[in-house]
Amino acid sequence: KSLLKNKLVIVKNKETDVTISKIEDLENIKGKIAVAELETVPVGQYTKQSLTHYNLLDKLQEKFVYGKNVKDTLRFVDSKEVEVGFVYSSDAVTDDKVEVAFNVDESSHKPIIYPITKTTYSKNTEMQNKLYEFLQNELSAKYFKEAGFESRHE
Repeated sequence: KSLLKNKLVIVKNKETDVTISKIEDLENIKGKIAVAELETVPVGQYTKQSLTHYNLLDKLQEKFVYGKNVKDTLRFVDSKEVEVGFVYSSDAVTDDKVEVAFNVDESSHKPIIYPITKTTYSKNTEMQNKLYEFLQNELSAKYFKEAGFESRHE
């Protein structure tokens, strides 16, 4: 079942005055936009889906600086090499030099969900059951929230 949910966000360096009130504002960005590889990296795939949804992918591609992964993308924003970048909310909270400029509408891309399951291969079912329950309790939910995730109790 679904355990956690993440968000696609656009971050900016806290020291810059970039303002984004709608995703179309990216067209007005004068500098570069950091994205993870659009075909091979999950956060890049969500970015591509979203920008395609808004008919912005082709319009913005010349502004892209590509990171190998979400950490690279975050570093580009952190170091001010770019004006903004697409990352997960869970990555945005790990860097005190950046802040979320805009939450990307979740309907513009596939859901970002992290599932949990029990396996039939476990030799210690009691421990597996305890971990399974622990990861879904209120204390875990608190820590997951602090780490930028949302609980997905279904």
